[in-house]
Amino acid sequence: MKKDPGERKNLAKDPKYSKVLAEHRAMLDDYITRTKDDYRSLKVDADPRCRNHTPGYPNHEGPGVREILKRK
Repeated sequence: MKKDPGERKNLAKDPKYSKVLAEHRAMLDDYITRTKDDYRSLKVDADPRCRNHTPGYPNHEGPGVREILKRK
């Protein structure tokens, strides 16, 4: 957090962190297996006002969800 306040740099793409990424993915898979809570199979019914672009922070366009919901 000190080196990247706001966590804007995606270290998952950095080869230096591939081992850590693999370990964390394995921990998540283990959790899903143990709890039978596979969030990846859930249908996401996002408000279309908030999802008019490809998911992911770098692709965000326009106002944030707070601003959108204030307009109701």
